[in-house]
Amino acid sequence: MHFGSKKKTVAICVSGYNWECEVKITDAFLRRCEASDINVLIFSSLMIKGDYPKGIEANKNLVRGEDEIYNLINYDLLDGLVLFRGSIFKESTVQKIASTCEEKNIPYISIHNHGGEFPHNVIIEDNSGLELLVEHLVRDHGLRRLDFIGGYPDNRETIIRLEAYKKVLRKYNIPIEERRIEYGHFWKHSVDCAKKLLQIDTPDAFVCANDTMAIMVSDYLKNEGYIIPSDLVVTGFDGTSDACTYSPSITTIKVDFEKAGEQGFELLSKLMNGKVDVEDEHVYPELLIQESCGCQIGKKRDFNYIDSKYVERYLSETFNKNLIKTDVYFSDAESADELFGYLLSEVEFFKFDDICFCINKDFEDEHKAFMYEESEKYGLSEEMNAYYKDKKGKFVKTSFKTSELYPESFISASRTNEMTFSPLYHKSEFIGYVAYSPAKGEIFRDYFLLWMMNASNVIGSFYSRKELERSSFQDYMTGLYNRRGMSKIFASSKKKIAAGKGYVSMFCADIDGLKRINDDYGHEAGDVAIIKIADTLKEVFGDDVPCIRTGGDEFCILLLSSHKPDTDRYIKNLEKKLEAFNASSGLQFLLNCSCACSTVKYSDFVDFDTLRKASDIELYKVKDTHHSGKNN
Repeated sequence: MHFGSKKKTVAICVSGYNWECEVKITDAFLRRCEASDINVLIFSSLMIKGDYPKGIEANKNLVRGEDEIYNLINYDLLDGLVLFRGSIFKESTVQKIASTCEEKNIPYISIHNHGGEFPHNVIIEDNSGLELLVEHLVRDHGLRRLDFIGGYPDNRETIIRLEAYKKVLRKYNIPIEERRIEYGHFWKHSVDCAKKLLQIDTPDAFVCANDTMAIMVSDYLKNEGYIIPSDLVVTGFDGTSDACTYSPSITTIKVDFEKAGEQGFELLSKLMNGKVDVEDEHVYPELLIQESCGCQIGKKRDFNYIDSKYVERYLSETFNKNLIKTDVYFSDAESADELFGYLLSEVEFFKFDDICFCINKDFEDEHKAFMYEESEKYGLSEEMNAYYKDKKGKFVKTSFKTSELYPESFISASRTNEMTFSPLYHKSEFIGYVAYSPAKGEIFRDYFLLWMMNASNVIGSFYSRKELERSSFQDYMTGLYNRRGMSKIFASSKKKIAAGKGYVSMFCADIDGLKRINDDYGHEAGDVAIIKIADTLKEVFGDDVPCIRTGGDEFCILLLSSHKPDTDRYIKNLEKKLEAFNASSGLQFLLNCSCACSTVKYSDFVDFDTLRKASDIELYKVKDTHHSGKNN
């Protein structure tokens, strides 16, 4: 933990963090933390937990991103934790977070709209919300033909809101007619429900189980020539900003989510200060009366709807252009530095104070396969590679221990005391995560969710492409370059030789007696010999020097240097390492390798074939010596 490490630190575990309720609760909590000089770490999967019907589960690959981002939590840094119980997909994830807090004696609270399942809760009571709304329509407007459009039939919110609807009808002796009840799945199907209900008769009102369906139904009605609320009343639920800005504004049920955030802060503060006997906090719904029921017609609005839509359209166009540019840049990116440089430029749209891409180090290990290796799935590695821009705008690449969450150089204590962490995943692979300061304003969060999905695909596709390229240039057994890779190495090296001064050296190596090993001990033993020689060559020459397997038992190594190299030192080092291996391997055979080299100045270089032939001549001399000695 790098910013203000002496301060108290609180974690927030939330899923979407772009739903309006989560945004308002979190922002209210953050304001109190900022006023109290408390650090906040937000772990957000950026997954929207929809109101799915029973039996429908989220894609397992997406849920994996949620798993890993919560595995990132370093509980040793925390003084308290807030858990958005209802927004996280997997119950096992919720229980794991809670049980870890209890094991480590970290105070935690849950914010949700269920009963008090955990020791300390802020409970959002929405059970009675629709009763207030339906009673307003019946008592204050005298409406009796009320058609109900719910979400999914077996969804919890639908069941609660349908029962509230029926309860008020029973109270006023209004017959409950099943033909007046449809299920709009919280989305576009609500329009089909409205069409079906209108074929029976024109009701006094459509009572919708959320604001989204209310707006969609209202759009349909207006297009069909209905005037709201003169011809037909439409109501919603949730009290979203869309319901308030829509024309006519939607009468709905509102929960004071800012109050929930305030109460959450107070509750957790008491626990962090050692108080034990504290009761759950409750937030109750309120009826938000607006234009769609006829009560607020002609009321002056405190915003300009046209200006609001103009700004939204401008942002949308800018955002879409950025996405297109990102895809274009991605197709040209040859390295991770280029790719993340492009992404960091485009993410400036969101006006973050800080943003850092943290990538699993294994994804950048050219000797490992990940995208197409079913037996090996990567999660969080012990170390991550980080890409970000410093406060002067300079691109930085560095690495850090994952337990530290981000590099120490990434952020200074004076800049912010908030940081959010969200996953990057591509298909079934968890690539890493993004650390960023939270965006201000809900509209930016909506766009950021889309941007992150696109960025995940771009980054995942980039590493997939690089892996495919590596696999086509690499020998499958040893991980060294193959003959195709050799052509690529020679082409790029030829340009360097033509443009500079120095020496080019070609080492040729050959395993001694590989046929005898295969004949006497089997081809599995021969494979062991090939792999061990390849590993020793990589160890001797280092990662920066290309080693190539040119045949079954043949290798070549290309060394470019500014000064004439001590080639004998490399050969002697190879011999010493093989001697040490033979002394302790326990194998039934000795492993030896002939190696020779030819070196020329850049200015005397003709081509690689000529240089390789010269090295082969030297290699034959070495092998003749070996055959005439004890290694025959």
